[in-house]
Amino acid sequence: SLKMPVKAANSRLTYAWPLLGTALLLYACWRLLVRKEEVVVRDSPKFRDALEAWDTVIIRTHATPRSTKRFMNKVRCLAMRLRPPVEGETRWNLLWRRSPDHPTATALPATSRLPESTLVALSAIYDIAPEIVRNDQRYEKAMQGLLEPVSKGEVPVDSRVEAAFKEALESHSARFKGEGEWPPTSEQRKLFLDMCADVTVRG
Repeated sequence: SLKMPVKAANSRLTYAWPLLGTALLLYACWRLLVRKEEVVVRDSPKFRDALEAWDTVIIRTHATPRSTKRFMNKVRCLAMRLRPPVEGETRWNLLWRRSPDHPTATALPATSRLPESTLVALSAIYDIAPEIVRNDQRYEKAMQGLLEPVSKGEVPVDSRVEAAFKEALESHSARFKGEGEWPPTSEQRKLFLDMCADVTVRG
């Protein structure tokens, strides 16, 4: 008579273990479906195209690879602020979007008043000397390819830098003027300066 409760308990455990295993499996599947994919941010084509126009200026005005990396980090940080916030999608959403019943999404309109190509150009100029972008007279001369003598730390703005600057300005204008992204408007210039005022990048 004393063995009956033990048999009943063993019988209940026989049913409980499969239920527990099924519950854990369902929980693991649910966690896998709702977990967000990691968002990988890449440079846009226009961002890369503008960098190509200004690469010689960027290299000539940075004495070390570390300072070049710091500049690139800053420009990418500013470019991220121009883009709408992007959140990782869950696997469930990705599967749903691929289903035939999911409606086709339309492209979002551009929300930035400052094109990324213009951001790269102004950043390259600003990094030579902030006063070139801040000062109206220096800025107007710079837009004509004329750089007044300035010193950027250990890198003086000499004739080689000025020649590279003129070439970069012409290249950038040829690439983006027809698309309405060059020269910058006064509003875009002000927006850029406002963005620079509260961004600090440590190398």
